[in-house]
Amino acid sequence: MPANSTTTRSSLCANCLHQGNCAFEKQTTGPVLHCEMHALPSVPEPPARTQPKVTHAVAGKGLCGTCDHREHCALRVPDRIVLHCEHYQ
Repeated sequence: MPANSTTTRSSLCANCLHQGNCAFEKQTTGPVLHCEMHALPSVPEPPARTQPKVTHAVAGKGLCGTCDHREHCALRVPDRIVLHCEHYQ
């Protein structure tokens, strides 16, 4: 007996990797709310973004010149003198 399409759309079976090949899905008479066999298709992770390295000559003036975060800070601007920064270490 095939599963009711309304039942399948309102249960875990709607996004299961085993949809269509599952005995539990075919035997159900109501929405499936818990299933130990439920699995999602794997989604590849996006590649990690690398931040460009900042040379010490372009590190900035003021606090930016001696900050521990000067190599990867996105807040620093080379032509501006920074006198106050919440991220300074």
